[in-house]
Amino acid sequence: MLLLLILLLFASIEAAPTKAPSRQPSKAPSYAPSRFTRQPTSAAPTYSPTYFPSLSPSALSVISTFAGNGTSSFKGDNGQATSATLDTPIGVNIDSSGNIYIADSGNNRIRKVTISTGIISTVAGKGTASPTTNGIQATSSGLNDPDFITFDKSNNIFISDTGNNIIRFVTVSTGVIKTIAGNTTAGYSGDNKVGTSAQLDTNEGIAFDSKNNYLYICDFGNNRIRKLSLTTSIITTVAGTGTSGNTGNGGAATSATLTSPKGIAIDSIGNVYFTTGNVVRKITVSTGIINSYAGLTSSNVFVDGAISLAAFNSPYGLAFDNADNLFIADASNGRIRKVTNASTVTTVAGAGFGVSSVEGRVATSVSLSFPSGVAVDTSGNIFFSERGTSKILKVSVDGTVGPTIQPTSMKPSRRPSGYPSVTPTLLPTPGVKRPTSSPSSFSYAVTTVAGVGYGDGGLINVAYNYPLFMAMDTSKNIYVTDHLNSLVWKLTRSNTSTVIAGNGVSSYTGDDGAATSASLYYPTGIAVDSTRNILYVGDYASNRVREINITSGIISLYAGSGDTNKFSGDGSAAKSANIKYPVGVALDKSGNLYICDSGFHRIRKVDRKTKLISTVAGSSTSGSFSGDNGAATSAKLNSPYGVAVDTSGRRSCPSYHIDLMHYSNLL
Repeated sequence: MLLLLILLLFASIEAAPTKAPSRQPSKAPSYAPSRFTRQPTSAAPTYSPTYFPSLSPSALSVISTFAGNGTSSFKGDNGQATSATLDTPIGVNIDSSGNIYIADSGNNRIRKVTISTGIISTVAGKGTASPTTNGIQATSSGLNDPDFITFDKSNNIFISDTGNNIIRFVTVSTGVIKTIAGNTTAGYSGDNKVGTSAQLDTNEGIAFDSKNNYLYICDFGNNRIRKLSLTTSIITTVAGTGTSGNTGNGGAATSATLTSPKGIAIDSIGNVYFTTGNVVRKITVSTGIINSYAGLTSSNVFVDGAISLAAFNSPYGLAFDNADNLFIADASNGRIRKVTNASTVTTVAGAGFGVSSVEGRVATSVSLSFPSGVAVDTSGNIFFSERGTSKILKVSVDGTVGPTIQPTSMKPSRRPSGYPSVTPTLLPTPGVKRPTSSPSSFSYAVTTVAGVGYGDGGLINVAYNYPLFMAMDTSKNIYVTDHLNSLVWKLTRSNTSTVIAGNGVSSYTGDDGAATSASLYYPTGIAVDSTRNILYVGDYASNRVREINITSGIISLYAGSGDTNKFSGDGSAAKSANIKYPVGVALDKSGNLYICDSGFHRIRKVDRKTKLISTVAGSSTSGSFSGDNGAATSAKLNSPYGVAVDTSGRRSCPSYHIDLMHYSNLL
């Protein structure tokens, strides 16, 4: 009964709408020049329902709107940036004074937000894509779909004027604009000549080397990376043959094939990184050798973890912070990703593709709609464009969520000061008259028994990141799935807490080895078999259920093949069955395991003796509600997330998208 109450409480607090608000685009905005479609070619992924957000590197990273009110138009100059409107912003960059510049692509302008006042203004572009003129004020010049901006050491502005196939330069002291590369005709020509005589084709990202000697250009339509010398004004090709592809790793970059490079960034020693297809590639500047840096070429999915296993879906803009950590706008995955020097990929903002309210929320708990450009200031705050909502969002690394609670030496049994005593409401029992008043023995206090301050040790010194489910063994030890940290904790009656499964990397690795060395992938439901000393954990994003031997500390696969293409496996070995997004799990008195197969909208059962899997409730792979008072296997469920079995064998199962509790007799 306690578990059912917990599940119901969770449902009432965390329930999300069944679909995103109407502002969510069904595809990327149609902002590209007609000869090229720069929008993602694949649909936004259906990796995870919005109620299970992705990994957060810090519970203190808070997201908010920095510029744009969500309406796609042009207004608001000389007012607060949050009240202004933008139209399909893409590139974002930061000058040496900390001011934020926005490539307001759909408005054919470059906008500036003064960091000290929050006031927005236009610094280049008059709003039309008219033919360009050199030597005039930048605000009187036409721009055509400007996508990216960068700065030299003097804060002069360089603009990738994408639709005009040129690179523009604005002298900051005078506001005068001129063209420095490209002749407005789309094509490929002019290598080893003055940049203004060369042809570019739908140029995208631009970035300087650390010495400001060279401007690197993503020549999107030519499948090349070009380089413009600011000393000689000569343009050359540094990567790409012109053929679309992702070949040539380990060889000369000029012999490699590229696929429509978009975003580009340069590290502190001059190595060049750029997005192409679903990967980030790297050119080592000292040798001219190209290699894949992050991402799987054929992948359109989301995977965090080791850089060799990470996966992206139409990555766009790139930026480095002061420590040479690389930030990636993973557009169709609805996330901002970070690659550390330790070659680990994590998510720093976004929980998947979609549109959601962001103000003051933890950065990794919100859906994002085509994040495209990204920049990081000297304090580590992240600014990025959300193309689908025409906003600029900010992730504040020093933000806070809710009240700050300081660790204390308080023991679990001691009531914190300031917490009121609560007399619970007594539920009526059939045949028993309800008392008119509650006896004093029913006076309770709410106490904190675990949480605040990360680390193994006392219960109060543990910080969880979206703890979801817990289970208790016969010795009254508590096991908790720490969803966003991808860990399982054990809390003992002697006031100790230890991680018993997971290494903190969100991935699927480590079966048949030490559980603390294995990677979990956003664990959800948990059940404990005290007789056999076994834990069962729903490994949500790997689409599997894992088994942990508490005595030996070994983790292994118990159910799920990892394949979610179609529903299959009933009547066969549980390990070979397809399970999609397992959430709640529960055991009956015989040790049979029940699994909420939320993605396939069913309750599955794994027989303890035979290890065969079957469906005990639900009949469809599309969520809906029907079948009350009939056979459970003929009923329809909608994303079941919790399951419990009483001593008589009756199972209860809340449906996430339908606020009902379903019951069936399983035994």
